[in-house]
Amino acid sequence: TLLPSDKRRLKLTKANDIDLIHCHQHVSAYRLFKIQKKLKIPIIFEIHGILKLQQVDTKMLEKKNRYEVFKSLLTEKNMLRRMDSVFVRTQY
Repeated sequence: TLLPSDKRRLKLTKANDIDLIHCHQHVSAYRLFKIQKKLKIPIIFEIHGILKLQQVDTKMLEKKNRYEVFKSLLTEKNMLRRMDSVFVRTQY
């Protein structure tokens, strides 16, 4: 489902003749992931650590419902596969 912000993002991208989008972190990448086919331009996703590693570091696996963790990891995996380029900054 497209959110109003997704529709504005599509409109702004086309109106300003943007030919590449560079996004940071999972939330912005997820929204772009939802509209990627309609954008028809490359998307670069820069993250500062893989979600699974972040969760292990912060022990989120213990605090969060395991189904939610699985769903988040699956979403991340799909985003990483579909982005045109991925940069990962991590200490690992």
